[in-house]
Amino acid sequence: MAPVAQEIALLLIVYAGEANDPAIVSTAATARDMLPTSTLVVVREIPRGATDDDIVSMEAAAFATSSAEIVWRDDSHTSVRVRVHVGQRWLERDIGFSPKDAPSERGRTLGFAVASMLPELKISRAAPSSPAPPTEAVPRESATEARTAAPDASRPFIGAFDAAAVAAFGIAGYGGGVGPALGVEWNLSSVLALRASVDVGFGSVSPAQASLLIGDGSVGIAARRRVFRSVEVGGRLTIGASWVSLSHFSGDDPEAVRQSRWLLSGRALGEVGIFVSNATSIEFALGCHAMAGRTDVYLHGDRVAVIPNARGVGEIGVRARF
Repeated sequence: MAPVAQEIALLLIVYAGEANDPAIVSTAATARDMLPTSTLVVVREIPRGATDDDIVSMEAAAFATSSAEIVWRDDSHTSVRVRVHVGQRWLERDIGFSPKDAPSERGRTLGFAVASMLPELKISRAAPSSPAPPTEAVPRESATEARTAAPDASRPFIGAFDAAAVAAFGIAGYGGGVGPALGVEWNLSSVLALRASVDVGFGSVSPAQASLLIGDGSVGIAARRRVFRSVEVGGRLTIGASWVSLSHFSGDDPEAVRQSRWLLSGRALGEVGIFVSNATSIEFALGCHAMAGRTDVYLHGDRVAVIPNARGVGEIGVRARF
C-alpha cells in the first residue's frame, strides 16, 4: 500500500535565504502556538520573482490547505506584507515596525497576523501581549482589489530598464559630446544587480573640421541602497568596447573622409536616484569613461588634436523597475 502523504495545514513562504532569519523562526513558532495543536506549520523558501501560481503549485505539492507569504518591503525589515492564500482567495495585510523592535517581537506579530487571517482555522491561544500594530491593513472583502491596484508592492523587483541623456567631455583633449543611453539590469539581491548598457555620443573636433561619434557597449555590476524613503545611492562598474569614429569634410575633398577604431573600455559612475513612485526614479550619475588608448587626429599629415583615453561622463534619466 502506498504511504499516505502527511497534510500540512499551513505553508509559510519566504524568499531564498530567509528561512533561518530570527523573525521568520519566531513567526513560525508563534503561528504554531496560535493555531490548533494539530496544525502543522512548515517554512519553505522560493526564489525571488516566483509567481502566485508557483506558490499555489508548491502548496498543492505539499498537501497544504493554505499558505502565507512573508514579503519584506525594505532592507531594514521595518515594513512587511503578509499574503495568505486560502481557498480561491488571496488576503493581504501590510504591517510596519519600529527600527527598535527586536526580530523575535516582529516575528510574534507576524505569526499572530498570519493566524488571524485564516478564517477556517480557529485560534486556540491568546494573542501576543503587545503586538506591534499594523500601519495599514487590507480588509478581507477588498483584498483582491488591493492586489490589483498595487501589484508592484507585493514582491521585490527582479530588474529594471533605464534611459538617460549623457554628456561627456575629454580630459586634457577633445572627446566631448551628448547623446542617449539605454540600460537593463537583473537583480542578484536587494543591493546588487547585473547590468548591460549601450550609449552613443555626438560631438566635434574643430581643429580637424570633423564630427565625432563615440559609441559604447558594456556589461558589469551595479550596487545601490536606499538611504532615505525616496532616495537611493550607489554606483556601477562596467567593461566593454568603444567605437571612435571621425568624419572630416572640406572643400578640397570630393566626399567625407571617415576613420574609426575599436578600443577596450570601462566605466565607473556614482549614482543618486530620487523615487517618484514605488517603481520609478529619476537618476543622476557622474563618473569616468576610460578607453585603452588615446586617438591622435591628423589633418594633411599634421597632428591637430587628441582624443584622450579618459573622459568625464554625466547622466540624467529615468529608471523603471519590474
